[in-house]
Amino acid sequence: MIIEKCKLGFAFRAIREGEMAAATLGVNISKYRLIAFTISALYAGFLGGAYSLWINYVYPGDAFAGLKTDQMFVMLLLGGIGSYLGPIIGATALLSILEVLWTYWTEVWYMVFLGTVIMFIVLLMPQGAVGLILKRREVISTRKLLKELVK
Repeated sequence: MIIEKCKLGFAFRAIREGEMAAATLGVNISKYRLIAFTISALYAGFLGGAYSLWINYVYPGDAFAGLKTDQMFVMLLLGGIGSYLGPIIGATALLSILEVLWTYWTEVWYMVFLGTVIMFIVLLMPQGAVGLILKRREVISTRKLLKELVK
C-alpha cells in the first residue's frame, strides 16, 4: 500500500514499536493517532456502505451484533495483525470453515467454536497465520545457512 512507504507509514510504524522513542525522534503522536483514526473511520464507513448496498438493507442490530464483531476479531487474529495479507487469509479461512459449520450447528455452538478459536490463536499463534509462516521461513533459512557453514 502507498502509506507503507511514505513518511506517514514510517511514523505509524515508529509509534507502533515505541511511543516514547517515536516522540523522542520528533513524531507528533497525537497528530498521527488522529490521522490513523480518520483513515480507519474512512475505511469502515466506505465498507459499511458497500455492505449495506450488497445486502439491500440496513439494520443496526445486525451491524453492531456481537456475532459480527466476534467474527471480524477472529479473522484479524487468525490471519495476523500488522500485515495486509493477514486479515485476508484470516477472513478466507474463517468464512470457509464457518459456512460449513453454520449449516450443522446452532448459534450457541457457533459462538463456542469462535471462542475456542480465539483461545487457540492467542495461546498458540499470537502472531497469526502470517507470523507463523514468516517464523517458519526464518527457521528454514537459518537451517540452510547453518548447513552451508558446516560444509
